[in-house]
Amino acid sequence: MFSCNINFFIQKKTQLILGFFLLFTAPSLISSEAGNLIIDEINTLGNSKAWHGVLDYRESELEVKDSKQYLSSINNFSPQEELKLSLIEYNEYLKGRSNFFCRHPARAFFITHHIGSLSKFNYQGCKEYKKWIEDGDITSISFMYVTGYLKNPASFFGHTLLKFNRGLGSKRQTLLERSLNYGAETNNDAALPYVVKGLIGKYKAALQEESFFRLSAEYQEFQMRDIFEYKLSLTDYQKNIILSYTYEMQFRKYDYYFLADNCAYRINRILGLALGDEPMPKTPWKAPIDLLIKIHDSGLVSDIIYHPSQTTKMIANIESLSVNDKRIFYAVLNNKPNQYENLGTLESTSVKLAAIEYLNYLKLKAYKENDEVALQDIDRARKKILLAINPKKTFEKKKVALTAFPHEINRPTRISYSALQIEGEKVAHSFELRGANFELLDRDKTKKTRSEFVFLSPKISYFDNELFLDELIFFKILSLNDLKVKIPNEHNISWGVDISRKNLSKSCYPCSISSLTGTIGKSIYLSDSSTFYSLLDGSVHQSRKNSGNMSSKIRIGFLFDIKNTKINVGFEKNKFEKNDKFNEKSSFIDIKFNMSKEYDFSIIHVNSNKKSYSSIAINRYF
Repeated sequence: MFSCNINFFIQKKTQLILGFFLLFTAPSLISSEAGNLIIDEINTLGNSKAWHGVLDYRESELEVKDSKQYLSSINNFSPQEELKLSLIEYNEYLKGRSNFFCRHPARAFFITHHIGSLSKFNYQGCKEYKKWIEDGDITSISFMYVTGYLKNPASFFGHTLLKFNRGLGSKRQTLLERSLNYGAETNNDAALPYVVKGLIGKYKAALQEESFFRLSAEYQEFQMRDIFEYKLSLTDYQKNIILSYTYEMQFRKYDYYFLADNCAYRINRILGLALGDEPMPKTPWKAPIDLLIKIHDSGLVSDIIYHPSQTTKMIANIESLSVNDKRIFYAVLNNKPNQYENLGTLESTSVKLAAIEYLNYLKLKAYKENDEVALQDIDRARKKILLAINPKKTFEKKKVALTAFPHEINRPTRISYSALQIEGEKVAHSFELRGANFELLDRDKTKKTRSEFVFLSPKISYFDNELFLDELIFFKILSLNDLKVKIPNEHNISWGVDISRKNLSKSCYPCSISSLTGTIGKSIYLSDSSTFYSLLDGSVHQSRKNSGNMSSKIRIGFLFDIKNTKINVGFEKNKFEKNDKFNEKSSFIDIKFNMSKEYDFSIIHVNSNKKSYSSIAINRYF
């Protein structure tokens, strides 16, 4: 950065600008010593990550090659040269001879912040920018985290966005605040094309400005996802650099990559300008949960506000009912075909309120399915219930209680060392990498149901003097749907998909096959610390040692939470298409001891009619 030593030869602000101008246009007019000092300071600032961020310059290349965005040539682009020309252009702006900084206010805030002798940026003549910052009424900025949505591959990892907050004196409510949402322009492609195109960078993406109520409707209502708002405590400069940079971003389009250049990465770049460096860990993948944890750990968060989804609100209202009220509630809804109409006859106000939340939930589902008949039936029932509520009685709407915040989990990226002992075999030593995903036995109190999601997770093993790729999980998802409160008239089926390269059986280890597995079943919530599940897997895979190309598996088990220990215990039965030598019956127990957010270890033992085995793993989270 520039230091105050510059002032030893230049005393006035206008003289400083003139000095830069003379340096680059008539260097013979100033002393060599002064010129060297200025050049050194410019090179230092021009090489800074923050300046590169303002310019969208990464890895020695411009991310947006649009000549209108820059003063210097975009061919063989130099950030130092761009800084020099920006300083000269700023002198022209101060004289009223340029409007460049009205279109690029971020670099004006940047250079005047880091060069204290320059006149502060006056944006009053910049009409469009003044409109963007609502004439200075934006008092704070919030980082928004949207929980994952397992019914859409685009949303498995969760989502991040920003929200601009106005002052307390504003009449604007939270839902009318402005939000900034970064996303790919997918033309509503289906799930598989989206993943494939997203992985290879075939989409463009842009920053979109929307009212928060639109995003709330999309995420909280239609996708039934919770939103957590992390309000940031920022200095004036930090707020101005975010506002000005996002103003410029709305005119740019970027290449979109599902794993590396997504919503989390772009919000990370924006907040990195305020923090001085990007908070996101330097990993090949960029996940929203990684950014959330780093933002929370930065110390900038002043408050956390919870925006529950309609599903969450409905479940909370049903859960709050007394045992007798729950019995009445479910009895009415099971009395078809007039269950909606019968809700209006209920006497208990709390049951009526739970019924309203349930009908709101059904209305959203009917709206998504474009079911006009159901919408009319639901609206009639809602009207009847609302009119039946006694206005003279006071009641308090049920507030959703939080058990934990999404940052209070294991660090998402994991490296594991494990030792596997197969009956009658040598020990296999393995290292496994898992990105920002989660598994059934991870410590996480924020999820409504038990689930797991693993993406691109390789496992390298050393066994019998050989080093090899033991497993590669390309895509694995399992949703048990073990809701604490049963949603009326819904089955809540467990389901899963697993695309992996994995071992056929421990009785022929190592013998990897590529496989596609689908899972369906049922899970039952037993208590806050236990769940029962019964699952059926069907697999299509490579044939190995005459195994055939198809197999099935039945899994029955229990999941337990005992303080910081999680246990999965149960029974499995495998059956293969051709060779019955791989058919297997086994019981298993998998225990994970969660010691901290950074460390845990697990023990697995499988007792089989073929080959039993045990494994111990030490896990480090980042």
